[in-house]
Amino acid sequence: MWASLLTSITETREDLRWQSIVWEEQAISPRLQDRHGLSFRRMHLVTVSPNRDLVFLTFVGHVDLDEAKRYRRKVEALTPELRPGFRLLSDLSSLEEMDYSCADEVRGVMDTLGKAGLSQVVRVIPDISKDIGLTIMSYFHYGRGVKIHTVDSMAEALKLIDS
Repeated sequence: MWASLLTSITETREDLRWQSIVWEEQAISPRLQDRHGLSFRRMHLVTVSPNRDLVFLTFVGHVDLDEAKRYRRKVEALTPELRPGFRLLSDLSSLEEMDYSCADEVRGVMDTLGKAGLSQVVRVIPDISKDIGLTIMSYFHYGRGVKIHTVDSMAEALKLIDS
């Protein structure tokens, strides 16, 4: 699944520049194994496509505080490349769990992106019980002008991003 998503994105979004891929190769569930047999304990991916004014991020597995801190540093390093009006595509479909201790890091990323001129957030969360409070946090950290959408699939998300 994961490898096919990456392949799909690189085939359809040639201007994406991969900024960060971090993973630990320890299987915790068969669900986190892709069709190539790779397994992930946890992983985050942060990419930016300056030509499309798009930031893509995803989490896989169980995210702890150390992973969230690495993620925040990557996002902060990307911020200077972003133009006001950029969009965020966030895929949380492979997120198994995020520790409560990550809340400050998530808030920090939201504040950073909001100050950089974020205009739209599209989140892929097939299981709404895994929203982990992002919708509520968005109202406080992004501001009123940011459009926020939560969808069930990447196909729905890409339709919103491309519209």
